[in-house]
Order: sequence, then C-alpha cells, then structure tokens
Amino acid sequence: GTGLGLAIAYGIVKMHRGAIDVRSKVGEGTTFWVKLPASQSARHSEETVA
Repeated sequence: GTGLGLAIAYGIVKMHRGAIDVRSKVGEGTTFWVKLPASQSARHSEETVA
C-alpha cells in the first residue's frame, strides 16, 4: 500500500483525543493499539449504575 491508511487512522484517532501505540519485532510482526477515551455519556451511565 501507500501508507495512507495509517495516516488517515491517525488523524481520526487524534480528532477523538485518542492515541495509537505501535510495537514491532523483526520476524514476529507488528501490533497496533488504538486508545480512545470513553464518551461523556458512557462515563455518566457508569456513574449512575454505580
């Protein structure tokens, strides 16, 4: 590929105040983690239930 997919994904994740973490080992492969904050409504729901 051209590498545009990762650039687009990064832009979307940053727009949502998230982060992408990458770990790579030669001969084993690469792992990507996408971290996104919970929405305000999800946080409110958890507080209400607790």
